[in-house]
Amino acid sequence: FDLGCAMWCPKAKECIGPERYSFVSETVERENKRKKDFDKLISIIDKKDLDVKKLFTKLYLENKNSTKLFDTKKLYAIKETNPGLFERATRYYSNFNTVDLK
Repeated sequence: FDLGCAMWCPKAKECIGPERYSFVSETVERENKRKKDFDKLISIIDKKDLDVKKLFTKLYLENKNSTKLFDTKKLYAIKETNPGLFERATRYYSNFNTVDLK
């Protein structure tokens, strides 16, 4: 059941009801913010550090929770198998959170 039409149809609120319309609108807003945050995170990563970009992209795409950029448990899961990648990724993520809070 796709409610994508609710974002462009002028009659959407009447058609699907105010509660469902509000839910769809809020979900789209969260996804847009999540995408902007992801773009900000990717922008602070050194152009040569493709492994970190690939990791964050993978984690972002796998995550279906619109309230989180990605599942940090999955980031920590690579600590044992690839400690160097984990260290670089967590450094970028920490810097991103610091910049984001300013």
